[in-house]
Amino acid sequence: TVFSEAQYAYGDKDYKRVRELTNQLLKVAPNSVDVLELSGLAEYHQGRFVEAENFLSRALKAAPGLVGSRRLLAQTYLQTMQPAKAIEVLQPLTEGKAADAISLAMLGEAWLMAGDLKRSDAAFAQGMRVAPQSGQLQTASALAQLLTGNNLAAINQLERAVVLDKG
Repeated sequence: TVFSEAQYAYGDKDYKRVRELTNQLLKVAPNSVDVLELSGLAEYHQGRFVEAENFLSRALKAAPGLVGSRRLLAQTYLQTMQPAKAIEVLQPLTEGKAADAISLAMLGEAWLMAGDLKRSDAAFAQGMRVAPQSGQLQTASALAQLLTGNNLAAINQLERAVVLDKG
């Protein structure tokens, strides 16, 4: 099928071909969540962030539970220096028991970009409670600590990150 061909093209990183094929599919099925997601992925990888935002937003409107699309849309907003939009789109993934470490790290990055160091630190801290063995989260949190002037905490977190990354 055309969709399978588009998926193979994506796997081969032939994003131009993905675009051609998904455009064909969207003419027939403009609200196909799978096609919108694949289109958003291809556009993102080509650096076409406005187009990626369009496709991913449409996919999320049709299926709000798409975690991967939600994260990629947030990353698109971060790439285009729109932290408020990233914070908004991450909200369902960062509240309550549904909160996951990856989304919380992205939220911390968004708050940092927005200039709210306190909320950034809180998001990273929550992420470390969810995934205490994540060296990547420890490192990101340490950077936020450095920016708030909490150098001792930053050094401790960086030391922990080094230990965790040695695996």
